[in-house]
Amino acid sequence: MKKVIKITESELMELVRKVILEQDETEGNPDPVVEFLVNLYRDNGLEMPNEMKRRMSEDAVINTIITKMDKFPPTDDYDEFEYADIILGGLVSHLFPNVSEDLFYEIKDFIRDEYASIILDHHRQIVGPQDY
Repeated sequence: MKKVIKITESELMELVRKVILEQDETEGNPDPVVEFLVNLYRDNGLEMPNEMKRRMSEDAVINTIITKMDKFPPTDDYDEFEYADIILGGLVSHLFPNVSEDLFYEIKDFIRDEYASIILDHHRQIVGPQDY
C-alpha cells in the first residue's frame, strides 16, 4: 500500500534545506563558505570583516538561496542556467553588499560551483525539462 503525502512547495524546500545541512554536519569539517571567504580575503591582502564572519555560513547561503527561489519562482521565461545566475547574483548582492566587482564574481563562482545544483533541480522540478 502506497501513501500519498501532500506538502507545499515551501515545505518541500525546507525539507531539502534540512537534508543538505544534515549531510554537512560532520565533526571537524570547517564550513566551506567561511573557509572560502577567509582565504579569498587573505589572498587579496584583505582582512575579512568580523561582521561578515558572523553572518556567513553554509546555512546562511542555503537559507538565502531558498528565500530567493521562493520570492522569484522559476518560469519558462528563463532556462535553468539563466535562472540560477539571477538567483546567485541576488544572493551575492544581498549577502555581500559592499564587495568589489572582482570579489563579487569570485564569490558568485564559488557559490555556483557548490550550490547551483539546488537551483537547477528546483527549476527543472517546477518548469520541467526544456529543449533548446
